[in-house]
Amino acid sequence: MLIIFLIVLPVVEIYVFVQVSNAIGFLPALALIILSALLGSALLRRQGRAAIQRFNTAVDSRRMPAREVADAAMIALGAFMLIIPGFVTSVFGLMLLFPPTRTLFRMLGGAFLLRRFSFVTSSASWGYDRARRTQNDTGPGFDIEGNAQEVDPDGAAAQARRDATHQLPPA
Repeated sequence: MLIIFLIVLPVVEIYVFVQVSNAIGFLPALALIILSALLGSALLRRQGRAAIQRFNTAVDSRRMPAREVADAAMIALGAFMLIIPGFVTSVFGLMLLFPPTRTLFRMLGGAFLLRRFSFVTSSASWGYDRARRTQNDTGPGFDIEGNAQEVDPDGAAAQARRDATHQLPPA
């Protein structure tokens, strides 16, 4: 699917560019493509800052920033599409950069994801319940009693040094 897209998109872009060049001239068509790249970088800067501010606001209010992350991804994709030379990608890039159409794309993308994937919304308390059950049913659970013994490779010389440093001062 992706390979077909990568083959078809340049052919469509060239066709549209030729048609626009025939209608308005080669230099105005080229100027429009350059203008769309400049517009894309300016909109990326402006919309990107706004998306980061919305993300920080969501995190500060302890809310899951799913909408903000989706918006940031669409802004980045839209700016990338504007920077790619061509009229078709520029139109889709502009649609992803403007908030009303971005909302439409976010809703369509969310509906697609909900149909395509199953999402688990239950909590991860099973690990705690299993640990508590193990502790009550089979004894100490994860806490194991044990002893530790220090092994010193120097043997008696190291023991003598420790004894010398831990002696009480004379009274």
